[in-house]
Amino acid sequence: MLKEVFDLEKNQFEELSIADAEKLIREGKACEIGEVALIRNIDRQADKCVNAYKEAVNKIRTTDDPRIRNVEGAAEYEIRKLKEILDEGIKELIEIKKQKIDEFYEKAMREKANVIKSISSTEKESARFLIEKLTGEVKYGSLENALSEFESQVKYMNDDRKKALLLEFSKFTDAVENKIKDLQDNARQRSINRRLRAIYRELNNINDSALIKARMAEALKEQSPDFTSYTILKLTHSTYRKRRLNHEVI
Repeated sequence: MLKEVFDLEKNQFEELSIADAEKLIREGKACEIGEVALIRNIDRQADKCVNAYKEAVNKIRTTDDPRIRNVEGAAEYEIRKLKEILDEGIKELIEIKKQKIDEFYEKAMREKANVIKSISSTEKESARFLIEKLTGEVKYGSLENALSEFESQVKYMNDDRKKALLLEFSKFTDAVENKIKDLQDNARQRSINRRLRAIYRELNNINDSALIKARMAEALKEQSPDFTSYTILKLTHSTYRKRRLNHEVI
């Protein structure tokens, strides 16, 4: 048995064993897909249509019904009708899926835009102190030490601390970029910029329900609305392949 979850670290949907899925959820590395399950049901409907089509085609090919078996072109005609019904049905499901994704996206983005992001004065002060400390290390001490300390701390920060640091993060990046702008080693510059982006991603990895919902909506938007089972059918099934072997039966 498989269970679909949203992987918060990979920012994508994953189908895992139930044990692995629940382990990630307990560790805070994944979450239940919630409302997205309704959209996933459309994929399952498409899978059922595809399976029903394959079974129906096979039944026509193997039938003993003389009205089909003994009449030239009858099998091809029946299969062509089934194919038209399937293609039209899948087309309708794709449109429904697109609509549902758009509705979910609009709702999620609206919730994200209007979520209350209150940050306590204590967290703001703590974030300001840390950024000043690390910025000073960049300017007057070791850039490597500053980056390493930030990387080691951010993994253990709670959501409130991350939110507060996001407000101050540009001060740190400005200091780093100013420090490395004259470096002759382009590979070193790229490496540092990658580390900055990784820190920023971790700061944005906040387990706020509205933000998670928005991330799921964005992930859905990036996916193709097509159905995997239907795509495979068109690539592999003899009734869809444009060129068939001479001995192949339609």
